[in-house]
Amino acid sequence: MDDEEIPLGIEREAMFIAQKIREMVDGDDYLIEEDGVVKKPLYKDIAILLRTTSPQMYYEKALRKAHIPYNLSSVKSLFLEAPLNDIYIVLQLLIYPDDLVSYAALLRSGFCNLDDDNVIVLLEKAREENKIFGDIETLPRDEKEKYEKVKELYFDLVKKSNVEHISSLLTHIWYSGGYRNHLLSSPEYSVYLEHFEYILELAFDIERKGGNLLSFLDFIRPRLGKSETMGELEILSESNSGVHIMTIHKSKGLEFPIVIIANAGGGTKSMSTPEVFYHEYEGHIIGIPKHMNENSTYKNIVFELEKDTLLKSESAELKRLLYVAFTRSQFHLLITSYNNNRNLKETLLNKNFLSMVYYNSQTALNKDDCQYALVEEAVEGIERDNKEIITRKKIIQEALTKKEWYQQVESDIIYTQRVQAVTAIGEELRAEEKLIDSNDILTSFNSDEILETYKIYNIFGTWTHAVFEYGIKHVNESFICADSTITKEVITTLLPRELASLSLLEIEKNIMVQDIYTMANSFFGSPFYHSLIKPELLSMHSEVPFIARVPYKDELIVVNGVIDFLLEYDSYLIIIDFKTDKIIDTSLHKTQLNVYKKAIQNMYQKEVKAALCYVREANCIKWL
Repeated sequence: MDDEEIPLGIEREAMFIAQKIREMVDGDDYLIEEDGVVKKPLYKDIAILLRTTSPQMYYEKALRKAHIPYNLSSVKSLFLEAPLNDIYIVLQLLIYPDDLVSYAALLRSGFCNLDDDNVIVLLEKAREENKIFGDIETLPRDEKEKYEKVKELYFDLVKKSNVEHISSLLTHIWYSGGYRNHLLSSPEYSVYLEHFEYILELAFDIERKGGNLLSFLDFIRPRLGKSETMGELEILSESNSGVHIMTIHKSKGLEFPIVIIANAGGGTKSMSTPEVFYHEYEGHIIGIPKHMNENSTYKNIVFELEKDTLLKSESAELKRLLYVAFTRSQFHLLITSYNNNRNLKETLLNKNFLSMVYYNSQTALNKDDCQYALVEEAVEGIERDNKEIITRKKIIQEALTKKEWYQQVESDIIYTQRVQAVTAIGEELRAEEKLIDSNDILTSFNSDEILETYKIYNIFGTWTHAVFEYGIKHVNESFICADSTITKEVITTLLPRELASLSLLEIEKNIMVQDIYTMANSFFGSPFYHSLIKPELLSMHSEVPFIARVPYKDELIVVNGVIDFLLEYDSYLIIIDFKTDKIIDTSLHKTQLNVYKKAIQNMYQKEVKAALCYVREANCIKWL
C-alpha cells in the first residue's frame, strides 16, 4: 500500500464509524438491554477494538471532529497533540528563557492565543530588551489581558521550579494556569482531558527514578510529533462515559453491548529472514545469524525450515484474536475496513480479519468464492520427512558447537552524552573489598529490619529527604525550624507513592515515621545546624536543581543534579548532602560533592564548601 493511500482509506473508515456511532445512540436500530430494560445505547456501551494501536490516532481524530467522547486504554497520540506540546513549551521556557521560538509558540498556544500581529510585536520587543515578558502598553485591551495572565503564570512557575517537583508544576499549569478550562471550552478539545493523567504519571515515573525537570524535557523532546505509546504506564481514568478504544488484547475479560472491530483489513507484517534467528533446542536458546548464501542473498536455513511453522502459528494466533474480538460483543457486532483492492484477497485469508471473515462468510460461499471454514489449526507436531529431520539436527548440532561465538555481544558504541546526571559519574568501584571500621557504623534504628525485609532503602531515603525539605522550607525568619514544625502527621502526609502501594502493616509505617521524626528533629536541633545560622547567612534552599559544565577526567562535561541543602552567605556557600546510610564511607560520594562544588562555584562566583550529613546521628558531619 502506498503511504498516501493508507491515511485516505483509514480516514474514510474512521469517519464512517463516527457517523455510525452517532446513529447508534440517536436511533433505534441498535437497541440494547440493561437490567431487563430495552434502551438506546450510550457512548460508554460501545467499544472500538483494534488489532494494534498503529491506526488508533485516525479513529481518535474522527471521534473528536464528531464531538464524541472516548476513553483510551493506551494514548497513542500523546506526543502528537496540543496538550503535551503546549505544556512542553512552558517548561522549556523555564530552563531556556532566551528561546524565542518557544516564546512565540507559547503566545499562540491555548495558554494565551494572541493573534499573529501582536505575537510579532512582542517578539521584536523581546529581541530589543533581550528578555521575554517585558512590559508593553500598545496591545489591545483583550489581548493585553491574555498576555498579562500568561506572564503571571510564567513568573509563578519560575519561582516554583526552584523548589517544587515536576508533578507540582504540571498540576499548577493544568489547573491554576487555566489549560483545563481552555480544553473544556470546546467539545472538540475536551477529549484531551484524559491526556493530563498520562502526562502526570509520566512525571511521577521520572521523579521516582530520581529525575528532574531537565530529565522530563529530555525525555519528551525527541518524541514530540511522533506516534508513540506510553509504554507500561497504567492510568486509572476518572471518566468512563465515552466510547472505549482499545486493542483486542486489552479487551480480554471485558464485554460491551456493541463492539466495532475496526481496520479489519490491516494485515500482519510479511515474514522476512531476521539478522539473527533465536531458536529453542533441548532447553537452549540459540542465536543463529544469516549464514547461507543463495542467489546472492544471505539466508538462515534453520529459519527457512521453521518458517512454515511460524506462519501457521501466526495464522492460528490471528484466529484466536478474532475469536476474542467476536466474543466481547453482547448484542451488536460490526466489522469495518477500508478496501483498496489489496487487503481483500483469498491469498490473504490467514493474514487479516477482513479476508478471513469474508471468505468464510455465507455470502462468499453462496458466490462460490471459496469454501473454507474457520477451523483452528494445531501448530505443534507438524510432520517432517526424515531427510529434513537429519538436516535440521545436523545444523543445530553444528550451531551448538559455535554457541559461544553466536552469542558474542557487540561492543557498546562509546559516545558523549549531552547531559549526564551527577550520580552517574561516581567513583569507580574498586576490585578489593573495603574493610569497615567499627567507628564507621552508625546508630541502628527499628526501621532497619523493615527496610531489609522489603528492600526499600532508597524509598526510605527519599521519604527522609522529603521531610528534611519540608523542614527547610518552613524555617522562620531567623532560619530556626520550630519543634512543632515537623510532626508525625506531617511526615505521614509525605509518604512516597511507592510505599503507599506496598502491603505494609500500619505498625511498620508508624515505626518508620517515628525514626524519621527522630532524625529530622535531631538535625534541626543539633549544634551543627545552629552553627550554620550566622549573621552573614543570606538564604537557605532545599532540593536545588542545576545544570552546569564542569571539568571531569580531563574533559568538560555537562551535568545536572539536585542539591539537598544549599546555604548562601556573604562571601561563600555551603552544600549539605543528606545521607541515611548506616555506614560512613565518604569515598562513595566524594566525586558527587566535588562536582556540586564546581558547578555552584561557577554559578555564584563564590567559595563553596561541602559536607556529608549522616542523619542517623545528629552531629555526624564529614567535610569534603
